[in-house]
Amino acid sequence: MHVHTYCSRHPVWGNDAVSSPREVVEDAARKGLDGVAITDHNTTKGGLLGLKAAGKSGVVIIPGVEISS
Repeated sequence: MHVHTYCSRHPVWGNDAVSSPREVVEDAARKGLDGVAITDHNTTKGGLLGLKAAGKSGVVIIPGVEISS
């Protein structure tokens, strides 16, 4: 599963998510997920912030990016 954060900005429709990377980590932990991939549009910022926010929470964050072409 992959998600977007408020770091994701699409060239046509603007922001496509409202959650912060920290909120993504907290929601994943609350729902009992082992991990998620944060793949914002054209940036790794959300994934890297999510990785930092995960710390020792036990939630695995896989930073990625969706490149517009």
